[in-house]
Amino acid sequence: MSDQLTHPWATVGTYSVTVSAVDAAGLSSIASAPVTVTIAEPAPQNDCGSGKDATASSASALPLALPANCGMDTLGRPLGTPASLSWQTGDATDVYAFTTTQPGRLMSLRTSFSPFTAGGSPPVWLVDPNGGLRKPPTTIECGGPGRACGSTNPPTAYLIPTTLDLAGRWLLVFGDATPFGGSSAFVSGSYAFHLHVDGGGDDCASGRAPTLPAPGDAPNGTAGFQLLLNGQVDCTGALPYADLDQQDSYSFAVQAGEPTVISVVSSEGLPLCSSLRSHVSVPGLLAAPNAACPRDTLYTPAATGTLFLDLFPIWSAPTDTRGYRLRVATASHHSGDCFSGGDAGNSFATALPMPTAACIGDIGPGDPDDWYAFDAPAATSLTIATSTMPQAGVTPKPMLPFEVYAPDGTLRLSRGGGGITFQTDVAGTWRLRVTQSVPSLNQAAYVGAYGVSVTR
Repeated sequence: MSDQLTHPWATVGTYSVTVSAVDAAGLSSIASAPVTVTIAEPAPQNDCGSGKDATASSASALPLALPANCGMDTLGRPLGTPASLSWQTGDATDVYAFTTTQPGRLMSLRTSFSPFTAGGSPPVWLVDPNGGLRKPPTTIECGGPGRACGSTNPPTAYLIPTTLDLAGRWLLVFGDATPFGGSSAFVSGSYAFHLHVDGGGDDCASGRAPTLPAPGDAPNGTAGFQLLLNGQVDCTGALPYADLDQQDSYSFAVQAGEPTVISVVSSEGLPLCSSLRSHVSVPGLLAAPNAACPRDTLYTPAATGTLFLDLFPIWSAPTDTRGYRLRVATASHHSGDCFSGGDAGNSFATALPMPTAACIGDIGPGDPDDWYAFDAPAATSLTIATSTMPQAGVTPKPMLPFEVYAPDGTLRLSRGGGGITFQTDVAGTWRLRVTQSVPSLNQAAYVGAYGVSVTR
């Protein structure tokens, strides 16, 4: 059996130490020979090339000029002098300070640790300008975009992208965060990082709250902004690798039974499933979203609340931008039919080309028909569906009728509402007629907004 004894010395020097074993009665029966202990001056600190230690306090935090290279450049290559922690000598916390001039800017942090041991790397924290402690989300990079971690491809760095929701002086804390109300972590070793702020582009400039100045990054992680207000939105965004922008999050209010459309397309002409993933959470409908390829989708929320959309990039090269165009419309707040800002055509010849596969529109006594046009090859399976807002005093909820016409004008399908899947037999421009002009129906039940989708 062995025990490890510790004893602090306040000053440097050489000390002679005798260690005695004491039994339960407090009697000593075994004493060691004198042991010489030398306490030397601690090695001078040179965190990030500053010539001093990044101390553990807010007041004396080491200031960072942005962008900041602390032993690493923006792509993770060695550059400059790294920093170190050693809890054995009392250096358990390193604190850095940086300033952002406006909210809604992306902080991109890449950091690595040496030696890299499981559980041995220091936690990374943020302290906001109001003194609040934040634990930013962390992901692992394995040698660059598109490379999964494995035994032959170990983790090379942590990526910590966070949208800063406040302007002012922020603190970046490595290691023990107990001085700021967090937890302790006993770690030693060197670490490097690259930090820059004001990245992420200017996401959804035409759709976010007017209180968020330009440029503004759609949030990464939990730094929340409601970027989409109630209503129709047609905007653009990006998830650039250069800024380590790993997530763009949007939210907007919906009502129970309200047709709601989300459309996401690549603004770079890329297949979505190879460039973007998405999570969608719909009140009362999708409580636990899974990663999926984004597509034009018509939703009918089962409860009133907030609908969340999260977009994630699939990078393949450091030059990737992963630009996208986002369209959102809810039945209670939208402008015109199918993102057109006006009325859909009222005949086969004047049908409105559908800019998205799912749309919101309006129909009523003075506008009983909306015609849409869409292209489809032969032998293609299409699913067409309509939905309407619940109407007071109408039970059950009405289904909006629709008709499908072949490119030559021949009526191929007539349905009293809901959804149906059918297969095209010729290639060309097909038409979809959404109508309330059915004499046997209670047409007043259909006045107002509707949703329609044509998906493959």
